[in-house]
Amino acid sequence: SPHFTAEEFRCPCQRPDCDAPTVPSEVLLARLETLRERVGPVVLTSGIRCAYWNRFVGGSKDSEHVTGEGADLLIPSSQVAYTYMKHAITLFERIGYGRGKSAVIFHVGVSATLQPLCLWAY
Repeated sequence: SPHFTAEEFRCPCQRPDCDAPTVPSEVLLARLETLRERVGPVVLTSGIRCAYWNRFVGGSKDSEHVTGEGADLLIPSSQVAYTYMKHAITLFERIGYGRGKSAVIFHVGVSATLQPLCLWAY
């Protein structure tokens, strides 16, 4: 991808038996690229996770991170949050917004098997 690296999406568990996907969904990546074209630089705080790491960080059991269909983005300000929401709602089927452990985050997802057109707050 022109603006995202595989390292940004890689599961952070660093376990030898990590079973996470090695690349994100093509749909997710394409839509993140479109978001970046519209809003400028996008910083990922969480990409792909294996089931072990997803449990460790308190992710939901059906997390889009485990399938490579979701990512969390850093939100540096309320103005950025507004801009992301304005564009994300046209690009992603699933959006979450709220305070993560160390920053405000914005989850975007493209799962075809989870409830579509879903918006939630953390």
